[in-house]
Amino acid sequence: MFFVSVPFVKLLPVSPRDTGMSGGGGGGGLYSSYTTVGHRQRRAGLLHARFWKTLHKRFLAFHIQIRLKKFQSEYSLCSWKTHLILSNTVSQLVDLADVSRYRSSILVLTFMAYTCYHLSRKSISVVKNVLNQNCSSFTIPAGLNSSDIHWCDWAPFNGNDSTTLLGAVDSSFLFAYAIAMYFSGYVAERVNLRYFLTFGMIMSGIFSYLFGLAYSLSIHSIWYFVIIQILSGIVQTTGWPGVVSAVGKWFGKEKRGLIFGIWNSHTSIGNILGSVIAGEFVETNWGVSFIVPGAIIAFGGFIIFLFLVENPSNVHCDLPTSGDDKGVVEFSLCLFFAKLVSYTFLYWLPLYIRSSTTLGPALSGDLSTLFDVGGIVGGIAAGVVSDYTGMYATTCSVMLTFAAPMLFVYEKFGTNNFSVNIILLLIAGLLVNGPYALITTAVSAELGTHHSLQGNSKALATVTAIIDGTGSIGAAVGPLLAGVISSRGWENVFYMLIISDIIALMVNNLQTSQSELIWHSLICNTYYRAYFNSIPHNYFLLNEVKF
Repeated sequence: MFFVSVPFVKLLPVSPRDTGMSGGGGGGGLYSSYTTVGHRQRRAGLLHARFWKTLHKRFLAFHIQIRLKKFQSEYSLCSWKTHLILSNTVSQLVDLADVSRYRSSILVLTFMAYTCYHLSRKSISVVKNVLNQNCSSFTIPAGLNSSDIHWCDWAPFNGNDSTTLLGAVDSSFLFAYAIAMYFSGYVAERVNLRYFLTFGMIMSGIFSYLFGLAYSLSIHSIWYFVIIQILSGIVQTTGWPGVVSAVGKWFGKEKRGLIFGIWNSHTSIGNILGSVIAGEFVETNWGVSFIVPGAIIAFGGFIIFLFLVENPSNVHCDLPTSGDDKGVVEFSLCLFFAKLVSYTFLYWLPLYIRSSTTLGPALSGDLSTLFDVGGIVGGIAAGVVSDYTGMYATTCSVMLTFAAPMLFVYEKFGTNNFSVNIILLLIAGLLVNGPYALITTAVSAELGTHHSLQGNSKALATVTAIIDGTGSIGAAVGPLLAGVISSRGWENVFYMLIISDIIALMVNNLQTSQSELIWHSLICNTYYRAYFNSIPHNYFLLNEVKF
């Protein structure tokens, strides 16, 4: 097919542009270019050059397609299409380097976005330390009633029921967040995620600003704070379905646990930055502790609007699919209790450290960030292990098993020594946030792109919303119970967390897949029989274990 006969080349007509003739005179006929041998030779040379140039383009496109398929099979990447768009003999190829830049930008932008979401949520847990505090450690200003033991507190949190009211403020946000999450996933399926995230981030910034405005305007109505928190909880639900759906569309199953484990550190980093920023202003003007994070998340929404490419189809990419077992209900219930524990730490840890140590509000907030540092390591570790073993449920079970006793150890010994407090906080964060991070990211994306959904990528937002919405109910219940129980002693709060962790472990064990059960059976049979009966390992593989 690559050979062209000489007679065929000589008989093809050419245009005056190819031959350098004006096209006028000499009769102007179609075959007037054959008048001289030189013209025929020149025409043949041009046709020969054009033929090989076109052939080279087609061969290059074919070669790139072959390399892309090999690259995809080796690394399980999204099956990028290389489209040859021919328009007036001009071909355009989608560059792999551009695709990689799109994927990188998705990770960076969604990481930034959800970091801002959590950054704006953290302020309330730090500001609690000054809304209600021990006024006996301060000098009473002239003109104030010295008999008022709550003179330095911010009304309405200046009574004996302050912890209950603070818990109600937390729960108003978290219950609104949990309920709205189920609807948010449905909406996220049907709108452009870029607009969806932009709207949510800008509105979150506005409500954070309004909460901080209470300091400047001396607002003391509990209903003001509750309503602001409810509205903030509703708009904050745009974050998780949006970012997980965007990332899940761009990345296949291979190394998804590692990718999501590193990416999910945005939660802990947002908490850390939120604590540091709020701690800078909490003792001078706690309103700024809300206003600055609000400005940051609103600006982040503007960045998302400008640069986010939410759908791979915009650059001619097939959506990834996967094929693991379904387990939305089991993982949702497990996340309910796991998130209950994590969010109780998120909202009450700075206050617990302040009340159980001699540290001030700012240092208590800074120390509490170590829990989130441990959570970063835990999320990455859980992702790596699940990638290596392919066993999400077992990875969560192991971490939950060690988390329960670690919570008991931290309550008993964490406040005795500053160094011990640091170490135990890091370990507790690793074990508590590891399963939470794995379920809300890699597991949600895995279930949301399941093959039974027939390639409907929109279902990813719904599955993510169902799992995280159920977990968010637990996140709302935990801080609410902590506010009530803490008045009877902080040790009772930790007992509640330990029980919740054990229930999460029991529910998670229901999700253990058949392959994981076989794996457990293989290990147990091999270990016990080889140890007690000294029977060769191969005997069990060949005669005892039935697949």
